[in-house]
Amino acid sequence: MLLASYSSNASLVITASQINEINDKLAKAASNCDFKASTKFYFKDTKFFNYSSISGVESVEEQNFDEAITAIKYAMAACPLKLDREEPIVEDIKVADSGQSAEFIFESLHYLKAKDGTMYQSHANGKTIFGVVDGRIVILESHYKGLSFEVVE
Repeated sequence: MLLASYSSNASLVITASQINEINDKLAKAASNCDFKASTKFYFKDTKFFNYSSISGVESVEEQNFDEAITAIKYAMAACPLKLDREEPIVEDIKVADSGQSAEFIFESLHYLKAKDGTMYQSHANGKTIFGVVDGRIVILESHYKGLSFEVVE
């Protein structure tokens, strides 16, 4: 787990309940295609990692803040899919002893409805690394791997 702190003010301590609350807010914002709320916890040094497997070859694409925010903004503006429901498979939060960083590890199924009524199932896993920067909780790194995406209705 990432144990480094970017903060000169170590008075804020991250708790598992804070991470749960943040994740709930982010999920709701993403479902509503709310760009501002969806990106509230990112900061200029957030790193984004997208993992994929093509013909058995694993690859990772790293994006910096500006690249990722631009992609998120375009996706939110188009808003082609809305979250119908989520089925968590794994959700685990690990908070560093210092309380200055935490990992949220997940695997889940998302059921997404298109504007034409088509229902899709997305299966993904990953982790989000949180930290304290300048006295606030931010996302330091976002790791995401889409495992499958298919029409279910």
